[in-house]
Amino acid sequence: MILQPLVENAIKHGVLPKKEGGTIAISSRIEDGRLILVVEDDGVGTDMERIREILKYDPHRKSIGLYNVFSRLKNIYNKNVMIIESELGKGTKVTISIPIEEGAVQV
Repeated sequence: MILQPLVENAIKHGVLPKKEGGTIAISSRIEDGRLILVVEDDGVGTDMERIREILKYDPHRKSIGLYNVFSRLKNIYNKNVMIIESELGKGTKVTISIPIEEGAVQV
């Protein structure tokens, strides 16, 4: 429910519009008591104003994947744990940093 919409977004809005295609990288690591998830593409990218618009609530919007992930994480952790970086022509990188609960089993 977290990674799937981000990967779908990277494909649909990042890599598919790019004539020559592109790549999507998904990575994770544990760092300083946090789980860091990263979804990055080298697609068409976008400007930060567009990202700010996407992250605002709009009941009439049809494309809601990124907004849903953002709002779900914000509601669960009571703060923003998602960073979005994008540049036109260069791609987009979404980083999620989630605290690991005390006593959680790491596998």
